Amino acid sequence: MGLPLPCDAFDRALFRASTQISLGDGASTLFWHGAWLSDGSSPGQRWPGLLAIATRKHRTVQMELRDRNCIRSLLRINSPQHLSDFVELWDCISTVTLSLQQDRICWRWTSSETYTTALTYKAQFLGSIPPFSSSKLWTTQAEPNFSQEVWGHIQLWSQNTSVPITATPCGSINELWGLAISGLPKRERRNLSGRLIYTWWGVWKECNRRIFRASSMTALQVAYLVWEKYQGRLRACSPNPGG
Repeated sequence: MGLPLPCDAFDRALFRASTQISLGDGASTLFWHGAWLSDGSSPGQRWPGLLAIATRKHRTVQMELRDRNCIRSLLRINSPQHLSDFVELWDCISTVTLSLQQDRICWRWTSSETYTTALTYKAQFLGSIPPFSSSKLWTTQAEPNFSQEVWGHIQLWSQNTSVPITATPCGSINELWGLAISGLPKRERRNLSGRLIYTWWGVWKECNRRIFRASSMTALQVAYLVWEKYQGRLRACSPNPGG
């Protein structure tokens, strides 16, 4: 109780830029900070000089328009610019008529104008993360030579050489995976799937190492790193990790 809301200046700026208030009774919209003006801005954004001298900055539209209470909060007007801003503000609010309906938040970036907190969260990542379709992962062509060599080491160390991976240029990862675990008991399927995942992840990291770091490892070295991570996972998930 008494703790501030977990929103910083960036969150508030994003909300103001992405929403517009459709006024109803004005009971839930802040007069100075809500984007309820006809141009989609807030009085505080449009007339920052008036906001600076206002004595009541966190009252609702309903409270400020009742009996023109907003005039009382601007008694400290003391410059021609303040007076000019006040005339513009008065022109905007003199035609506002409140209703009995509740205020509505309109989301600018969708045709439905429906606002949800999920849309606000996703908007924070627009432009920073490229769209990615996970389904494309399963149609990726397996790299046959290096991947098979790494897999061969993993299978040898696991004392299981009965499931060779013979990738062909037209075989997808999903097809190869299904072929490898087909007909196996549940426990063996889980163990084999784990080795496959760690192996492909190790090969993927090796590809990135060669592209972005201009360095490389042998298939044996990659297989050793994969095997270490796989064994570490087994130990972590075992009933007696320290045994």
